[in-house]
Amino acid sequence: MVKHDKARSILSLIEPQFENSAEKFFENRIAVEWLSTKEAAEFLSLTPNALRILVHREQVRAYKLGSRLRFRLKDLKALLLKKEA
Repeated sequence: MVKHDKARSILSLIEPQFENSAEKFFENRIAVEWLSTKEAAEFLSLTPNALRILVHREQVRAYKLGSRLRFRLKDLKALLLKKEA
């Protein structure tokens, strides 16, 4: 969060007309954000191990980047909406 605020203020100092553009850029970045196992588990209120079990059972979509699991925020939000319905 601090990095985003700092980048916004730097961008607005360099080019004041881009101040709103910077905000839109950082809002759009959230839509394509990748989460680590720990972050995704916190988002779903699970332990990292419970999340790995759900991935193994193919109940949660995950992507392998190297040897690490990564999760898309929009997939996790969809999973939460599916559980609530």
